[in-house]
Amino acid sequence: MQKQCFIGPGWGQVSAVLVCCILSAAFGCIGPKNTVWLQQAWEYAASDSFSQAYPLARNYALAHPDSPTAHFLLGRCYANLRIPELTRAKGEFDMAAFLIRDATRMDLPDKEQTTEEFQAAIHYETALVLARIVAEARKAGMSDQATSGILATALQHVREGICLSPASPKLIALEKRLIATLESFGGDYVMPPPASSRYFI
Repeated sequence: MQKQCFIGPGWGQVSAVLVCCILSAAFGCIGPKNTVWLQQAWEYAASDSFSQAYPLARNYALAHPDSPTAHFLLGRCYANLRIPELTRAKGEFDMAAFLIRDATRMDLPDKEQTTEEFQAAIHYETALVLARIVAEARKAGMSDQATSGILATALQHVREGICLSPASPKLIALEKRLIATLESFGGDYVMPPPASSRYFI
């Protein structure tokens, strides 16, 4: 005769508590107000120490999937790995851009940076990744005409970034580089219009 197991009332709640305890131990007891990992990841990324920033940003994103800063940092890490993962980087920047639309999710360790400056930084990093994707595609033999649309999208991101942070020298310099590259391609591509106030991915 097969033994029957009975799970009484309340066992589900006990199980949930146990799972939470295990996850808390695995993730260093990170809670909503504990942003130590995020702060450290931010500092490492600021000094281009992406191999050190990566595990911190990844673990924080796992514990706080609605953190735009964690996804932004992950994007920068993927873009700067020894073997870059540019598509994953683009996806993380897109997620950061989506999440930051809700201002209550703003969780930047750098309290002097405004939401607009952070959005501009997302646009800048996205444009850089797109430009690098184009460079890799051209090395693989894709034509200028085939990649011009990606560069035009990168230019749109730069112009949206300039709309948010007009004095950014990085964005202004990148806009000039992208325009020059697109003009060197020739062909019948359409140059994107100047930035509007519309925020896009």
